[in-house]
Amino acid sequence: RISDDDFGNGLTANYKIYLNITNDTDEKADEVMKLNVSSTDPLVTVVKNETAVTILNGKEISAYLSKSLFNPFRITLGTNFDFQEKVAGTFYGDITAFKPDLFNLSVKKIRDNRIRNGKPTNQWKVGFYASVYNNKYSSVDSIDDHRDYYSILSTLPGDSATILRNKYRVTRTTATKNIAFEGAFTFGWHKTYGELKAVTLTWLLPEVSARRRSYTVTNGYESLFQDTLMVPYSDTLNLLGKRDFFNSIEQETSIGTGFILRYSNIKKGEFMAKCTFGKSYINSSFIDGYYWSCRLQYVSPFVGVNLGTEIRGFSGQARSRYIGLYLSKSFTLAKLTKF
Repeated sequence: RISDDDFGNGLTANYKIYLNITNDTDEKADEVMKLNVSSTDPLVTVVKNETAVTILNGKEISAYLSKSLFNPFRITLGTNFDFQEKVAGTFYGDITAFKPDLFNLSVKKIRDNRIRNGKPTNQWKVGFYASVYNNKYSSVDSIDDHRDYYSILSTLPGDSATILRNKYRVTRTTATKNIAFEGAFTFGWHKTYGELKAVTLTWLLPEVSARRRSYTVTNGYESLFQDTLMVPYSDTLNLLGKRDFFNSIEQETSIGTGFILRYSNIKKGEFMAKCTFGKSYINSSFIDGYYWSCRLQYVSPFVGVNLGTEIRGFSGQARSRYIGLYLSKSFTLAKLTKF
């Protein structure tokens, strides 16, 4: 047992202990030896078979946190949630590559990013971001009051017809499935604190994206009143009838700019915010105004469970905002090779 008193008053008890443990030749080969490490600091590092192993609260965590939180390549699989239908189960998945420190911008390069004199290194970095993902935006309701719908009751001699007019309050529920690609060069600021945490603030210059959205619109009708009308038969050719649901597909190509803010901590997990805005080209025509988008994501420590959301909308447009929420599990490419 080594205490702070062993180092004298006023000295900080930062020290290294080297142990060499070997089996006796008489012991059985299948016996296992264990080294218990105790420290007032819940995070310590020991050397095991000439490899540094990080121990947090007595548990070895090198399998996920020490590499996965700082790994630039990830695959995420999970499920979407629907606020309106209050269900989960639709597939969510993405493949993301984000390396903000591909190379240094300055001519004089810093040798590494380790802590120096108690302070982390700091330098402008150039890198890249790319992501392909599949998600489902939550259903969105919109109400169109006082909509008239007609149906023909009978035709009469003299080229006329009797029609039934219904006035409804129509509630539209729109569910949107989305497949998207996003890619950008990045330029920004990057700090690392050894292998414990890192902070990144980088700009996307520029970001290009392509999306394919498929809509399923379901109409709900609340009858307000009805009456009958007699009209010329020719007027019945363009009568508006009820549609319970319909499907449509939309293609969007965008170019814009924005930023990514990411904080990775080996003990607390990772938080990332990605916000962008720019111009969109939808179904062969540019839209007025600008699109804007914000993705927020938290990755829990140890198990790599993601909780994220995406909100996307358009300024100056009578278009729905898209809101998605997902729960997923992250894997690095190195981890997947073990399966």
